[in-house]
Amino acid sequence: MRFVQQTFVLPTPTKLCIFLTKQFQIPHSKAQQWLDLGRVTSNGKPCAKGQEICGTIKVAMLQNDRESVIAPFFITPYFVAFNKPAFLLCHPKGRFQAPTLLDSVYAALGNNAVLLHRLDKETSGLILASKKPHARSLGALFETRQIRKVYRALCVGRIETSMRITSPIYRPQKGGDLSIKSFVSPHGKPSITDIVPLHYDSTTNTTLIEAIPHTGRTHQIRVHLESIGHRIVGDPLYGAPHSLARAYLNHKIEGHAYTTSFGAKRLMLHAERLEFVFLGLRFVLTCEEGFC
Repeated sequence: MRFVQQTFVLPTPTKLCIFLTKQFQIPHSKAQQWLDLGRVTSNGKPCAKGQEICGTIKVAMLQNDRESVIAPFFITPYFVAFNKPAFLLCHPKGRFQAPTLLDSVYAALGNNAVLLHRLDKETSGLILASKKPHARSLGALFETRQIRKVYRALCVGRIETSMRITSPIYRPQKGGDLSIKSFVSPHGKPSITDIVPLHYDSTTNTTLIEAIPHTGRTHQIRVHLESIGHRIVGDPLYGAPHSLARAYLNHKIEGHAYTTSFGAKRLMLHAERLEFVFLGLRFVLTCEEGFC
């Protein structure tokens, strides 16, 4: 997908939220989101929520390019499943105007669809979306931990036995240096991750593992593996020097430099499987197209 600008002339003072909801047949909340993201401009400047405009405005719209649209690989009347690539955000961030997975969700299901959960930008794999009639009941399964999530990760070093990591994880307030990072702390929230080693490669000194999180803390698997001395290969935040992590967050490390700095072309973490019961049906969804 790519952004194209549509130009509109408002002949009388008009509240932008009202204009957007009527023009594009979207809910009020979606119109506010577009304004928050800076997708509506007047005289080259982003318009604000509640603002009235008389004159010319430009609205940045996503235009589908068939080659770049991510189509769902599994479809039911209740939900669809996507295989999210690494480095793709699930939701827009700030005035970020690059495509996100949410744009592909809208392309597949319409503007009233929602993502039921999320993955880190750097993580690939299985993620579900649905239209609103089923979003609440499906979302409740995630909130009440009735969905079993299984990930695969490639870790530095040798892990010989299965284990359960129960170290509490603390998420700092945003705004400080590297505040995006969570870390193990006695002041953190209870966190549980099961680790199962699958294969050790002596040539690269790496272990392929299965990781099953039983809680949903930010960056949980990445934090827990770093805490036991086995960071995930290709992780630009956990186990990497602070100087490199800062450079990555400032978009100064990409492509070949990423591989050189972090040991792989991407974070070697993939959401492989979801298992749950919904409306009396048992679903086991597997998305093996990862880094393995």
